[in-house]
Amino acid sequence: MSVNAAVEFGAVLRDARERRGVSLQELADNTKIAASVLRDLEDGTVVRLPGGLYSRAFVRAYARDVGLDPNEMVEAFLQAVPQAQDEFDLNSRHTKSTLGSARNLPIIFFGVALVFLIAVILWFIFGSRVEPSDQISEEIEVSGVSLSNQQSLPDTSAEGSTEDIFFSGSERRFTVSVHPTGPCWVALTIDGDRVLARVMIEGERESYEVEHQIVLNVGDAGTFEFSIDEEPGRSLGGDGQVVTVEINQTNHKSFISQR
Repeated sequence: MSVNAAVEFGAVLRDARERRGVSLQELADNTKIAASVLRDLEDGTVVRLPGGLYSRAFVRAYARDVGLDPNEMVEAFLQAVPQAQDEFDLNSRHTKSTLGSARNLPIIFFGVALVFLIAVILWFIFGSRVEPSDQISEEIEVSGVSLSNQQSLPDTSAEGSTEDIFFSGSERRFTVSVHPTGPCWVALTIDGDRVLARVMIEGERESYEVEHQIVLNVGDAGTFEFSIDEEPGRSLGGDGQVVTVEINQTNHKSFISQR
């Protein structure tokens, strides 16, 4: 990083703001970005900024509010601060994850075989005493990989019990909608796939179905609002706070507002 380049870039932002006659605090109120972050951008002290994606989102929101082209200013920011380019490189992260999974395939196959063998042994030993409603569940943790084998037999004595136990995947899903009240960097990862990563503004709304889990990365918790199955979500933090939360099948109801 060139310190002079970062300082020169910050000076361009400051000049644009002053030409508009907007104070730093007014800009903070408009963009919902902490004044200290905006000051760091103007001073070129980028080492105190939160990170690649968030810094670029802050530059985009700043530029839009002072009448500069957001895309051009982000490009200029990346030239002045090159390390902001790949700090959150999603493609390389996905590649590393894929390679890591490939290296773990022999362990996975061994674990599956072991679980199957345990199930067969237990069946021969205890099979004659197993009631229809009994459930055998074995879980093995190998190098951070969870392998689960579950055998479940429905209780046919109760009418409709088969439908209660064997239900379709869509019935387990829940819907998450995000709709900020002001400029806010939002990144969403659903069931392992990044589906959204950009600045959202007031009036925008994006909705997604979640089968297992969703990870929310929010650049400004004070302007971020969301709902789960059309019920308002609870506050995730205050103005200027950068937060990351995981919402899944187990805890998603706890993220619904109790008001």
